[in-house]
Amino acid sequence: MGTGEKIWDMLADSMDLAEETLPGQPIVEILGENRVLVENHRGVKGYSRQCVIIHVRFGEIHVSGDCLQVVCMSKERLIIRGVIHQVSLKRRC
Repeated sequence: MGTGEKIWDMLADSMDLAEETLPGQPIVEILGENRVLVENHRGVKGYSRQCVIIHVRFGEIHVSGDCLQVVCMSKERLIIRGVIHQVSLKRRC
């Protein structure tokens, strides 16, 4: 974690701010049973029809399911569509 990120985290802690208000904080939303939205990602690390691995600031988000497709990807947003079974976070040590 860089110095700038540490400062934002300390500021949020001292002011009791919600973490999602911090710049660059990853946000994951499950939209129904067939879509996952990831904001503030750092790229796709792995991709198959059964699993999509997304790099985020502090680790990886794994989306597993069937018939998965990345239907929209920009610098800030990523949308995955398919039959979603599980969304998990693997923190970097």
